[in-house]
Amino acid sequence: MIANYSWLAEPFAKIRRDAESERLAHALLVTGGLGSGTAEFCREIAAYRLCQSPGENACGNCKACQLFDAGSHPDLRLLEPEGAAKSIRVDQIRSLTGFIAQTPQIGNWKLVIIEMADRMNQNAANALLKMLEEPSGNCLILLATERPQLLLPTVRSRCSKLRIKAPSVSQSVNYLVEQGMSQEQAEQLVSQVGARPIQIQEWLQQDILPQWQTSMKKLQALDTGQTSPIAVASELASMDFSLLISWAMQFVAGRSRLLAFKDRERSRAYLELFERLKDCRRELDAGTNPNPQLALESLFVQWQSVVHN
Repeated sequence: MIANYSWLAEPFAKIRRDAESERLAHALLVTGGLGSGTAEFCREIAAYRLCQSPGENACGNCKACQLFDAGSHPDLRLLEPEGAAKSIRVDQIRSLTGFIAQTPQIGNWKLVIIEMADRMNQNAANALLKMLEEPSGNCLILLATERPQLLLPTVRSRCSKLRIKAPSVSQSVNYLVEQGMSQEQAEQLVSQVGARPIQIQEWLQQDILPQWQTSMKKLQALDTGQTSPIAVASELASMDFSLLISWAMQFVAGRSRLLAFKDRERSRAYLELFERLKDCRRELDAGTNPNPQLALESLFVQWQSVVHN
């Protein structure tokens, strides 16, 4: 329920008003910071749009809501990254063609949710672009991503856009406490990771938080020149490479923003490094399987050059 995510209430109310006045676009790109709840927001929109008796939210009781909760609604398709590359492939996008052309089976709408849309490889993005250029009148396509800069500009331009503001510290702590966490632990984790309550919850469930803490400590040491690129690459090579690249992108983007007004030249250098990391992310999405040790050594040598030159 949207009530569980207090920071999503305002943007959800806007979507509801657009839907009621029939101003909701055929494709909506939902963006936000890490752990802000872009995927959860899209699922709430889908549940509301498919509901047979919607009020402020989906009713939760009608046949459509019951099928939605069971994950078996015939008018909903959910795409997520798959496979070792954790990418969205062209065959997944092409599988939507017949679905979009069909008449809704229950209500008046069909919904497509593409979670982590930035993980579409080039062919998948091009296939989606064709669908966006020729929209179906009764199908709403929702794209959720925390990294919209990785999407093709042409895909972004074909979508209406909604950016979710990050939750406040208090909202983040309250969310985690409501999920069963102690007040003390919630405050400590939000202080460490930031106001990213959904991400914190997922990392705890998947036992990823210790890896994040280790990687941030090593990247910080690299960034301040306290260790060598080869040493950091060796220490981090055993981690999930895809996840590590995402964390490195987050770290570098933060450094670039921090220096934007203090040292524009270094800020631009960090942006160049971000582009290198983004290229690496795209190669992974395309199915390449690099040697983590060698790839990290190359990236971290460039990182050191950015910091100290």
